[in-house]
Amino acid sequence: MRKTTTAAVLGLLLALGCAPAQADELRQRLCELYRERLKSYQLDGVWRQDPATGRREKMDAREARAVIEDARESVKIFCNEQGVVR
Repeated sequence: MRKTTTAAVLGLLLALGCAPAQADELRQRLCELYRERLKSYQLDGVWRQDPATGRREKMDAREARAVIEDARESVKIFCNEQGVVR
């Protein structure tokens, strides 16, 4: 869902007159953000905050796999267009 929303935001910025250079800069920032996030997940695991207690806890393997796969997909979307990730 986030990937579609972010892509829609990029399209909207272009439609509203955002310069292509600004859209490219945003895409580059998103590429870096998702690459850093993916690296963090791989090194430290995937954590979430329990809304009931406010404590941080590690996600179970099934949930973590889904989050990591979303991050990988975002890297493909935002980095491949620039040739950053092959």
